[in-house]
Amino acid sequence: MVSVTVGEFGSADAFIVGDDSWAPAASVAAGFTAEDLDDNGDQDIRVALTPAAGLTVAATGNLENGDAANYRLYAQYAADAFTVTANRDEVKGNDDLSGYAVSLSLPLGEATVALSFAANDAADDTSTAANVAYGAFNATVRANTAAADADETVVYGAYNVGGFGVPGLNVDLGAGFSNETDTETEMGVEVTYAF
Repeated sequence: MVSVTVGEFGSADAFIVGDDSWAPAASVAAGFTAEDLDDNGDQDIRVALTPAAGLTVAATGNLENGDAANYRLYAQYAADAFTVTANRDEVKGNDDLSGYAVSLSLPLGEATVALSFAANDAADDTSTAANVAYGAFNATVRANTAAADADETVVYGAYNVGGFGVPGLNVDLGAGFSNETDTETEMGVEVTYAF
């Protein structure tokens, strides 16, 4: 099966960041996740193929600005026991934003465990992450590296409390911290209400 999507949309990502609402902003090494072509408007055409059950391959680009050099290649294979995903981003003339990401997601009982890795073409920024999702709980440990042997590990997570029986109400608790003392620790409560 072949599908073509035209319009402004965010591309699918291989790197699994988890619920990063309370992820601290890294002060030493931000790493790389191959997600720089995500935002609405970055890509406006997507051609996807499903050559076999569980397998999806896709290419996205931007026709509006006429710059075919900025594109993403994406592939995912989903089976009952695991899901493997990869994407390759090419940003014209920018090795810091160009690169690749791969991830492996496994169901373990009622939980899902995901491992991700990404590296840019400049060969100085990488990220490795482990994410666990279990019911309303989501937690991630992410190790970033940068040039000059800089590295930083951040840990963050969230717990969805729910709406206490109030229709439309949703409450999340979360926190995040880093092994670097210059990185601010995050902690908070997020309350949303859908009218």
